[in-house]
Amino acid sequence: MEAIADFLSRYDAAFAVGDVADRLALFAADDVSVIGTGVDEVSRGRAAVEAILTSERAVSGRYRLDWLWRETQAMGDSASVLGEAYVLFRDLSPARDPGPMRLRVSLVLVPAGDRWVIRHSHASVPALAQRQGGFVPDPAAVRLV
Repeated sequence: MEAIADFLSRYDAAFAVGDVADRLALFAADDVSVIGTGVDEVSRGRAAVEAILTSERAVSGRYRLDWLWRETQAMGDSASVLGEAYVLFRDLSPARDPGPMRLRVSLVLVPAGDRWVIRHSHASVPALAQRQGGFVPDPAAVRLV
């Protein structure tokens, strides 16, 4: 679990610095996938992941993840990370900054030598139109994209 703790430290630092190369280094060399929060943020393959990270950096700049909770679990030859955090944007102008954005994250990690890397990453934003305990959003509050 020490190697996973090291991975989590590198993960948090890479977001804070905002360097695309640092973030890309967190991913496996091949067979990677990312599902992000945007309509078009679905990618497979390292080149596609790099394109998403580059685009995200250009639009949102650097940000910090303020974790509400985060847990890891070993699963045979892999591990999972589940968590929920507030995204705190650092480079957006006041007119563009949405304020703290709640984000849910799940990662599938695999070993690569003496460290862990991401095989799959999924991030989502809770549906604000969905009441607590509800499993579907309130139709009156939903706007289709």
